[in-house]
Amino acid sequence: MADEFDAPGHEPTKPREPQPGQIMFEFVRESDGAHYRCELHEFTRSYGFDLRVLKNGDLISSDVFATREFAMRWSHEKRQALEKGGAL
Repeated sequence: MADEFDAPGHEPTKPREPQPGQIMFEFVRESDGAHYRCELHEFTRSYGFDLRVLKNGDLISSDVFATREFAMRWSHEKRQALEKGGAL
C-alpha cells in the first residue's frame, strides 16, 4: 500500500514560516558590535513560554518556562549579563 505522502497527485505541505515572538530586548553590544535580540514565544498553556536569544540573527539560547513572570525575570538577568560582556 502506498504511503499517502507518496500518492500520485499529493502535493507536499510547505514548511511552516517562523513566527516572530514578543521582543523582550534588542541591542548592539559596544565591545564587539554583536546584535542581540530576545523573543518570548507563548505555547499552549500546558507548555508555557519559550524565551529565545539570537546573536546576529542566529539562535544561541532557548529556554522554556512555566510562567511569563519567570521568563521575563530570566530575560532581564540575561540582558544585564550580555551587556557586561558575559556569555549565556
